[in-house]
Amino acid sequence: MISISVIIPTYNRLGFLTKTIQSLLKQKTDDYEIIVVDDGSTDGTEDYFKTFQHPKVTYQRIKNSERGYARNHGARCAKGNYVNFFDSDDLAYENHISNAISAIDRLKSPEIFHMNYNHQNTEGDELDYTKIYSDNINEMLIRMGNVLSCNGVFIKRDIALQYPFCESRVLSGTEDYALWLAMSSRFRIHFIPEITHVVIDHEQRSMASHDTIKMINRNMFLLDYLQTDKHFMQYAGDNFRFIECECYSFISLHLILEGRNSEGLYFLSKAIKADKLFPFRRVRFMAIIKHLLRTSFRPKSSPTTETT
Repeated sequence: MISISVIIPTYNRLGFLTKTIQSLLKQKTDDYEIIVVDDGSTDGTEDYFKTFQHPKVTYQRIKNSERGYARNHGARCAKGNYVNFFDSDDLAYENHISNAISAIDRLKSPEIFHMNYNHQNTEGDELDYTKIYSDNINEMLIRMGNVLSCNGVFIKRDIALQYPFCESRVLSGTEDYALWLAMSSRFRIHFIPEITHVVIDHEQRSMASHDTIKMINRNMFLLDYLQTDKHFMQYAGDNFRFIECECYSFISLHLILEGRNSEGLYFLSKAIKADKLFPFRRVRFMAIIKHLLRTSFRPKSSPTTETT
């Protein structure tokens, strides 16, 4: 049996996907496989794989069902001892798999671990992101939101099958965070500081979607979904308020960015009610206030005089 199965769910990302695959084929070790799960793409992905063949790459096409289902499907097809869910628009460095295998040996086959990453735009410029500054990922996931890159998470295959991604379309875009939280209440998530991949920020990323209603529904669904997991809720205890604050403040910021200040202030009040110290320890609070002031004092356009 091979060590690692890299599962790449994809939907209409052919322009990025080919670069992702090529980066994964440049690894320092051969002890892995790549499974591409095409979630019903309409951009020529299927035609591309009719001609592209590589002994390490398996192509699976399914009916469009969103990433949670596509990732779970890939895990069921995997042959590796560990699965790694890699996004189809990001890039792996040549040490991605070899460092993971070294970590598995060094940590004596941990249930789950995370490799570090860079965050860049399409021009290759480094972007700021929430840095993982310690090995206490479990606590950071609750107090700071989703600090993990899905590309950097490696899970034992039998555990991935036991704890699959939520397949609801409503949660699409946050299904990984929901799973990491569930995992954090059951296993220690080990942190490997070596950087092995890069997350590419571009306008087509699903999390950059401007559908506000979907964004609000996704965050509210996450809170309800987590509360159905009694084991997690017992583990989180009073700290669940930090996750509530994360969701409410995320909604608030996006509403205010759209100029919907009254709605944004409503969710800001809910965020502060959940975590009274939120204004003193989160950069997001300052971003909300900055954009609130900017939209509140924006000069109004002068009324035009109609002529007959």
